[in-house]
Amino acid sequence: MDQFVSIIIWAAIFQGFFLGILFITSKSSGSRSNKLLGLFLLTLVIEAIGSFLPYNDVAGYPLNGYFLIPETKILFPLFFIHYVLEKLGVAQQYKRLLKVNYALALLVLCITPLNLLMYLVTGTTIHDYFSEMTIEVIFLTQQTYGFILAIFGLIITIMETIKYQRLIKGNFSDMDLLAINWLWWFILLLVPATLLWGAELVRIFLGFYTGNFTSWDFVDITWGVLTIFIYLVSYKAFKQRDLYEHSLPD
Repeated sequence: MDQFVSIIIWAAIFQGFFLGILFITSKSSGSRSNKLLGLFLLTLVIEAIGSFLPYNDVAGYPLNGYFLIPETKILFPLFFIHYVLEKLGVAQQYKRLLKVNYALALLVLCITPLNLLMYLVTGTTIHDYFSEMTIEVIFLTQQTYGFILAIFGLIITIMETIKYQRLIKGNFSDMDLLAINWLWWFILLLVPATLLWGAELVRIFLGFYTGNFTSWDFVDITWGVLTIFIYLVSYKAFKQRDLYEHSLPD
């Protein structure tokens, strides 16, 4: 059973990777929103690889510690927010918010290439210079921030989608209706994944507080939801290709 689930998840990872590349590089539907959707899918792929990679190292470089592979927990909600706002044509109104968070996300992301360079030059990683508790605190801080950003993102994307829907109420074109319905699917399917992320954080923090970590977690359930999400995006891309070719009008 575990092997069957693993196959499904890895199939979704590969599908998400190729679909993400397609959205980013496609010339026929190369809108900014499509590129953001592609980048969002690639952040999912990176996170999934970090969670399910069956190897502990590659050519001696360790993979089973924090910041040893790219951390995209802030980019994940950020690309989600930016995609929906871009699709609705209101991203410019949140320009400062997006810029600040992109800078923060890239700062965290840069830890991994610096760590890899350190390993290639000196044979050591950041884990050799900092205590596990220090790295754990930094990791959980950026993960908690990413979760808060995801909650905030759900709130503003729902508000902006409702606002847009009210703005053009009674004047939907078929394309508008298709795109709005897709945005609702996109937003609402990420609600359970975000809540499960929060539940996992609560479990971790309770473990730190009580000194007793439970043997169960919410990681596999969360990725089950995200696997469904990747398959849904793939299905929509195949069945309704024009859905991704246009943004909603301002």
